[in-house]
Amino acid sequence: MDWAQAEHALGTALPTDYQQLVETYGDGVFDETIWLPVPDSAYDDCDLHAQTTERNETLTDL
Repeated sequence: MDWAQAEHALGTALPTDYQQLVETYGDGVFDETIWLPVPDSAYDDCDLHAQTTERNETLTDL
C-alpha cells in the first residue's frame, strides 16, 4: 500500500495504527459489524476513497 499516495488523495494523514491494522487484516467487514475501508479496495463498500466522497456529498446535501 502506498500510504503517502493515499493520504495525498484523501487530503489527510492516516493514523499509523490504522495503517498497521490494514496491513495485518486488509479490508472487509468483520463479524457483520466492523467495517474496515481501505484506499483502493476492490470492493466498492470498502473503498475508502469512494466512501469518503459519497459521505461528503451526503453531508453537503444535508
